[in-house]
Amino acid sequence: MHHPEKTAISRKEPSAPLIDLLQTDLIQGDVLDYGGGKGIDFLFLEFIKKKIKPHYWDPNFMQTKVGKNSLFVPFETKFEDFYKNKKFDTVLVTYVLNVLPPEERKQVIDHVLSILKPNGVAIFTVRGPKDKISGKSHEDGVITKKGTFQRLFSAEQLKTQIPNSEIVLDTGRYVTVKYRRV
Repeated sequence: MHHPEKTAISRKEPSAPLIDLLQTDLIQGDVLDYGGGKGIDFLFLEFIKKKIKPHYWDPNFMQTKVGKNSLFVPFETKFEDFYKNKKFDTVLVTYVLNVLPPEERKQVIDHVLSILKPNGVAIFTVRGPKDKISGKSHEDGVITKKGTFQRLFSAEQLKTQIPNSEIVLDTGRYVTVKYRRV
C-alpha cells in the first residue's frame, strides 16, 4: 500500500497553485476540490465565493462542522455517497496525481473527466521537476520513507497523462494543465 492519506499536509494558507489559478478565469461555477486533503483550499474558496459554489471531496477525509468551523477528520469516503450523478463546471485536482501509481492515476483522471459538465474544466496540478523527493524506485515514482508513493512530472509528462490538455502553469516546483470537456 502507498498511503496517499499520509501526503495530505496541514497548511494555514491556500496552496500556491490555487492562488495562481485565482488570477485566471478558469475557476467558475460549481467547483469541486477533488482529493482536497485537509480542506484548506476548499475553505479558502468557500470564504472568497468569487462567482463560485465550492464543493469538497477526499477519499480519506470528511468535512464536519463544529459550530461555524469546518474540521476535516480522517474518514474513508466514497464519491458517490456525496455527489451521486452530480456534474461540475470546474474540478480542481491539486497534488493528487503525483501521489498515485499509474493505474490509480488513470482511474482518477477518468473519473474526474466523467464528472465534468459540458464545457467544464478539469485542472490538474502536480509536483514539478524542481521539487525534491527520495525513496526506493517503484513503478514510475518512488516509495518514500513515510511509505507514500511520489512522482514528479514535467509539464509535457503531465500533458501526456491527460489527453487533449493544455499547460496552464509551469513554475518548476509545480505544473498545472487544464482539460476542457467539449
